[in-house]
Amino acid sequence: MTGATEGGKALLAVVDPLAREPDPQLLAQEFQAWLDAEDPSSFCELFSIGHLALSRRAQMKQAHAALCLELWRAALAQTHTRDGDAAAEAWLAALKPSRREKLLPLAEKLRAAMPQAGGDFTPLAAALGALSGAEGPDAAILRTAALQIRRIYEHLFQYVV
Repeated sequence: MTGATEGGKALLAVVDPLAREPDPQLLAQEFQAWLDAEDPSSFCELFSIGHLALSRRAQMKQAHAALCLELWRAALAQTHTRDGDAAAEAWLAALKPSRREKLLPLAEKLRAAMPQAGGDFTPLAAALGALSGAEGPDAAILRTAALQIRRIYEHLFQYVV
């Protein structure tokens, strides 16, 4: 599934805030449009993945997509509890089977490190670093990654959900 684009920019669908039950397909399309515009390169730089480390960059791209999926699920759980899982399943169903097979195990590992609402994202940052192949990042890198993850979560919660 791809989000609608105009002139190379992703367009976000409008979700009616007064609707009791948001359409899971519409939520999935909005998430895909947002994800298409999201760039994992800041995490590559943070975890010292160089431009020529193509396999590690691809690994980080997959881990970043899994991270965004789990953050989106968490944001949906706080707003649309009944439709959050349906929206996530709709998004996953639209993926190519090979991509879904790569993404699901990563998402499961990140879900295990997901904090409770308002919690510390540092364990999630450490799990992301491990999935990217980073060799034991120091505490400063993990704090920076945790702040970036919190920024993504807050953005998803405010604008995409």
